[in-house]
Amino acid sequence: MAKLTPQMRHQRKSVVKLLMLSFSVFLMSLWGIAEGGKDSVEALAEKSRLANEAAKTPKVPKTWSPGSRTVVPPAAVASDPSEVEDVGAAVDDALMAATPAVQDCLTQWWMMDPALEGEVRFELTVGATGLVDAQVLDHDGVHKGSLACLGAALGTVDWPVSAESLTETVALPVFGN
Repeated sequence: MAKLTPQMRHQRKSVVKLLMLSFSVFLMSLWGIAEGGKDSVEALAEKSRLANEAAKTPKVPKTWSPGSRTVVPPAAVASDPSEVEDVGAAVDDALMAATPAVQDCLTQWWMMDPALEGEVRFELTVGATGLVDAQVLDHDGVHKGSLACLGAALGTVDWPVSAESLTETVALPVFGN
C-alpha cells in the first residue's frame, strides 16, 4: 500500500467526517419520523392535503364586492352623438366598436389583479347626450388607471342619443388568463 501524504490524510479525515455527519442526519430524520416528530408521515400528509385544498380554492379578485357599483369616469367625447331610429341596435354597434379598447383595459386590470377572471359586467346608460353613465358592476375599489382607461375606451365611440334613458347591462370576458 502506498504511503499517504499529510494532505491525503487530511482529505481522508474530511471525507470520513462528512460521511459520519450525513449518516447522523439521516438517522435523526428516520428517528423523527418513527417517533412522530413534527415531520412525521401523518404531518406531511396533512400539509399536502391542506396545500391541495388551497390550490382548489377559487381566487377572488381584490376588487370583488357583490352588489357594488363603480362609476367609470366619463372621457372627453371625441365625436358627436347621433340620432337613430333603433337605439338598442345602435348601442350594440357602439359597444362592438368599443370592445377592443375595453378588452385592452380589462387586460391591464388583470395584470394588476391576476385573480380577475371570467367576465366583467358593465351597466351602460344612453340618454339625450349619448352615453351618460357607465358603471362596473360587482367590483369596488377598481384601480384609477383601469377606470380612466375604460372611460377613454368608451369615450372614443359614437353613441346614439335617446329621448328616454336606455340602460343596458353587458358582460365582457377577461382574456388575460
